[in-house]
Amino acid sequence: MKKIFSIVSLVLCMGFLFSCSDDDDNSTTPTNEATKQRDAAVKELKTYEELTRFVQLLEIEDMSGSAATQLTVFAVENLEELDISATLRTSVYPGSPVVKRHVAEGNYNIETLKGLSSIKMLDGTELPVTTVGDNVYVGGTLVTPIYSTSSVSNANPLYRVSKLFSADAAISKRVSKIETKSTDGDVTMVFTYGDNGRLVSYTERYVDDEEDFETTSLFTFNDKNLLTKYEKRNPEGQSEDDAYIIDFTHKDDYTVAVVTEDGRERYKDTLYYVSSTASDALYLDRIQGTYNKYKCEYDANNNLVKFSSANELYEYTYNESNAILANTGIPLWFWIYQDDGFVMFTGKNNVASYKYTEREYESENYTYTYEYDDQGYPTKITCSDASIGTFTITYEVVE
Repeated sequence: MKKIFSIVSLVLCMGFLFSCSDDDDNSTTPTNEATKQRDAAVKELKTYEELTRFVQLLEIEDMSGSAATQLTVFAVENLEELDISATLRTSVYPGSPVVKRHVAEGNYNIETLKGLSSIKMLDGTELPVTTVGDNVYVGGTLVTPIYSTSSVSNANPLYRVSKLFSADAAISKRVSKIETKSTDGDVTMVFTYGDNGRLVSYTERYVDDEEDFETTSLFTFNDKNLLTKYEKRNPEGQSEDDAYIIDFTHKDDYTVAVVTEDGRERYKDTLYYVSSTASDALYLDRIQGTYNKYKCEYDANNNLVKFSSANELYEYTYNESNAILANTGIPLWFWIYQDDGFVMFTGKNNVASYKYTEREYESENYTYTYEYDDQGYPTKITCSDASIGTFTITYEVVE
C-alpha cells in the first residue's frame, strides 16, 4: 500500500512539473501600455472606411519600444489612392518610419496643438505646427479632429489628414502671381526670382474701363547684398516725366540716404534702423522725409503694427498665417518706404484689420478675410472695402 502511494505521488509530481514547463513555454511578454493605446486607437479608427489602409499598417506597428501612456494619431485618408512618388510609396510598409511619423507620444488634443509650434513624432521627425484661425496645420497639412465615441475618459486624440507627412514638411513658398479685382479696376502682378532665390523684378498690368497698361519694377543689389536701387519702368517707353527711380546709399549699418526721382520731381529722405535682438536683423525705425517724419512699431513677429506721423496714424492687427511676401528676399523696410499697398503683408503674418486716422477726419477701418492652401498660405484675400477688392495669390515652392 505504501509503495502504491509513492508511485501515485511520483506521477502527480511529474504531472505538476510538466504542467509548469508547458506554462513557461506558452507564456507571452506582457503587453505594454503603448501597445494597448495603439489597439484602442485602431478600434476607434476601424469604423472609418477611408482610413482602412492606414489602420491596417498601424495595427501591426510594433510599439514595444515606446513608454507612452497615451498616443496622438494622425490617420491618413485613402492611403492606397494617394498620388505619391514611387520612392515614397515603396517606403509605406509595415514597420516603416512613415507609419510612426503619424503617431506622437502624449495627449495632443486640438486646443493643445494650437499652443504648439512643433510636435515630435515617433520616428523622431519634428513637424511644424501652425494655427490659422480655427484651423491647425501639422507639417503643412490641415488636421481634422475625429471625436472619440469611446466611453473611456481622456481617450487618445485622433485626427484625419489628406496626405502623408513628409520628413521635410516645413514647406516654404514664395509668391509668383497676385491677381486683384476691385471696383477701381484689375491688377495682375507677376514675380520673377534670380538664381539666389531673391526677387529681381515684378510686372504690374492695370486694366480698367479707360486704360490697359503694364509696368516693370526692378531691384538692384550691391556685392554686399544691400538694396541700392529700385526702378519702375514702362516697357513701351517712357518720357522723363514718367521716370520713377529710387537710389539707396547705405551710409552705415543704421542709416540709409534715399534719393527719389518721380518724374521731374526729386526729393531726399533718410531711413534710420534699429536692430532686432531676437534675430539680429535690422528694421526700419523712422523716416526723416522731405515732406514728413514717420515712426514705425512692430510686434514680436516683425509685423508693422503702427506707422505714424504728426498728422497720420496707420494701425494694423495680424492673423497667424504665412505672409504672402515673406520669402521674396526684399528687405521689409523697402515695402514700408515705397508704400505700394503691401506693408501689411511683409512681416511674418498677414493683416487682419487696418485702421487709418488723419487729424481732424473720421477714421477709416478695413478688415480682411482669407482662404488658405494646405500649408497655411493665403490663396484668396478679400478686403471689406470693394475699392481695394479681392486678391488671388499663386505660389511656387522654394527649393
